[in-house]
Amino acid sequence: MTARFVVEMERGGLLPLEQARDVRIVCLEGTLWLTEQDRPTDVVLEAGASHTVNANAGRTLVQAMSRARLAVEAVDARPELSFPPLRKAA
Repeated sequence: MTARFVVEMERGGLLPLEQARDVRIVCLEGTLWLTEQDRPTDVVLEAGASHTVNANAGRTLVQAMSRARLAVEAVDARPELSFPPLRKAA
């Protein structure tokens, strides 16, 4: 069984992923922009496309370029992923 969760995002929304490794981002609807720390190129995903994150350390940012829905999936049995702490709204 694959570990998976689905996120819905409004246009301009950000999903920061810390130290993501062996996780796949699948664009289910809309358009997503991904950038991985220390990677020279960014990735744009349209509905149906996916990208596997293999960052050894650092942050991966996922931004919705339109209203979007995405899945974050484990590529193997030992994926790594964390989220930065949430800040309280002022």
